[in-house]
Amino acid sequence: MDLNNYNFEPGEQRGKKVIFIRFPYSTRLRDEFKKRFPSAKWSRTNKA
Repeated sequence: MDLNNYNFEPGEQRGKKVIFIRFPYSTRLRDEFKKRFPSAKWSRTNKA
């Protein structure tokens, strides 16, 4: 997994500090990330 494909940004979601992860959408990148970090959640509001 090449982390250079992902951008990490600090943020806030529902009053909690979070890290937003942004990347060019591809199912491969999404699946790689979810395999390594299964607790990651999608924010529809922040699109991250």
